[in-house]
Amino acid sequence: KTETCSLERLQLFIERGNTAHIEAAAGRVANGQKWQYFDEYHNYLSKLTAINDYNANLPIIGKDEHDIDIYASPKTIPDEPEAMPEYTGSKVLAPYLVNLFKADRQDKMQRAKVIINSGKTFDADEKSITRLNNAINAARNEISDFIIEWSTADVDTGVMVPCTKAELEEAHTKAVQNM
Repeated sequence: KTETCSLERLQLFIERGNTAHIEAAAGRVANGQKWQYFDEYHNYLSKLTAINDYNANLPIIGKDEHDIDIYASPKTIPDEPEAMPEYTGSKVLAPYLVNLFKADRQDKMQRAKVIINSGKTFDADEKSITRLNNAINAARNEISDFIIEWSTADVDTGVMVPCTKAELEEAHTKAVQNM
């Protein structure tokens, strides 16, 4: 039996935006569904064999008034399971495609970066866009060369880099366009 995954676990991957594991998990869910079908079909064949054996050798349960054997009623043949549906990872994921798209988009937005003409790299997620906008608004009466200390994405966290107001405006524009 191959490795399987529950539908609930797949849903957790989707809810958490864990896109790296979603396709593999969907394939394992499909495998699990195939094995479940196999188990159902195997149980059907076992019951069918037992019932056919019973019906081929019905027990005598008595005699009628002419001393003729009375046999037990034959058992009903079970319904065969429907043909196995085509279980694939794609079919498992189909109901979740919108959520997957949103999770993937959110992941990309959280990791977004933009590079401005001076070569500096800025974070371009929603929070960073807001911070850039706030800094630009705070310096709205300043000249373009006005220096604002900024923690850029290409320098270790916490280390402030001198950036001009014009650079922050360029980074903000590119981040918004990227969004």
